[in-house]
Amino acid sequence: ALKISTPVAYLTAIKEGLNREMVIKDGDVLEKYLEVDTFLFDKTGTITTSYPIVEKVLPFGDYSEEDILRISACLEEHIYHPIANAIVKQAEIEGIEHEEMHGKLQYIASKGIKSHIDGQPVLIGNYVLMQDEQIHISSEQNALIEEYKSHYNLLFLAYQNELIGMFCIHTPLRKEAKTALDKLKAQGKKLILATGDTLVRTEELVKDLPFDQVYTDLKPDGKFELVEELQKAGHTILMVGDGLNDSAALTLSDIGVVMNESADISKQMSDILLLDNRLDFFQELDSLSSSLQILIKKNIQDTVVVNSSLIGFGLFNWLSPSNLSILHNLTTLRIVLRSLSIKNR
Repeated sequence: ALKISTPVAYLTAIKEGLNREMVIKDGDVLEKYLEVDTFLFDKTGTITTSYPIVEKVLPFGDYSEEDILRISACLEEHIYHPIANAIVKQAEIEGIEHEEMHGKLQYIASKGIKSHIDGQPVLIGNYVLMQDEQIHISSEQNALIEEYKSHYNLLFLAYQNELIGMFCIHTPLRKEAKTALDKLKAQGKKLILATGDTLVRTEELVKDLPFDQVYTDLKPDGKFELVEELQKAGHTILMVGDGLNDSAALTLSDIGVVMNESADISKQMSDILLLDNRLDFFQELDSLSSSLQILIKKNIQDTVVVNSSLIGFGLFNWLSPSNLSILHNLTTLRIVLRSLSIKNR
C-alpha cells in the first residue's frame, strides 16, 4: 500500500499545484517547504511588478527623446530584464523603429551593456557602469541625477564617452506584496530583501514592508554568497527571484521560486514556477504541503493498523488466507484511491 500510494500522493500534489497555477518540479519540494524559516526576495520583478514604466526620458546635447529611445531599445531588446523590457515597450508605444545599429554586445552583470555604434563606444546601464567606464557627466546632469535618484530607477545612455540620455523608470510594488509579507511575518518567518538596486531608492520603496534585513547594491555573486552564509547559519532558504542575475542564488537555495515572466535560465534553475505571477503563492504552497503530509501520515497509519490486524487474524486463524488476501488488497486499493485526491485536509 505504501509503495504505491506514496508516489501517487506526491504526483497528485504536483498535479494539484498545477491547478493552483504552480509548476512544482520535484515532490520533495513540498516536504522541504515545511522546514523553510527564511524567505529571500529579489526586488525588481518580484516584490515589484514585472512591468516597470518609463515615466521620463531626458535627452542631453543634440539628441532628441526619439534618438535616445531608438538607440536604447536597439541595445536592450537583446537582454532579458524588466527595465530593459520597459525601454523596448516604450519605443513600441511611441512607434519608434530601432533597426540593428550596434556591434557585438557585452553584458555586464548588474550593471548594463557595452557595445559600439559606428566604431564608437556606447553604454546603457546604471550609474556604477558610467563611473567604471569614466563617462563624462556634467554638473547640470549630476544635479538632475540627485533630483531623481530617490524617486526612480535611473538608466543611463552614453555614447563616445559622453552621457547623452537618462531614463526615469518607476517600478511599483505588487498590489499583494504588503499583505503577503505581513502574513509570512505573522508566521514567524525571517524576511530578507536582496537587490542590485541602490540603498536610497530601495529604502524608499520598502519602508512599509516588514523585512528583517535589506541588502542593496548586490551583484549575482553577492546574492549567491548571502544564501551560502544563511545556510551555514542553519537556515532553510526559499528564494523568490526573477532575472538572469538571480539564477546562481536560486540554484543554491533550498527552494528556488520564480515568476512566469522570469528569464528562461531562471525558470530552468527553479524548483517552482509561478504561472500567475502572484507573490502570495506561499498560502497555496503551505496548504498543499500540509495536506500532503497529513495524507501520507494517514496512509501509513491505516496501513500499519489494517495490516497488523490482518496478521493477528491470521495468527489466531480467525480468517482464511483467501479472505485475508482479499481484505489486504481492498485496503491497498482504498489507500491508493484516497491518494488520488489531495484537496485541503
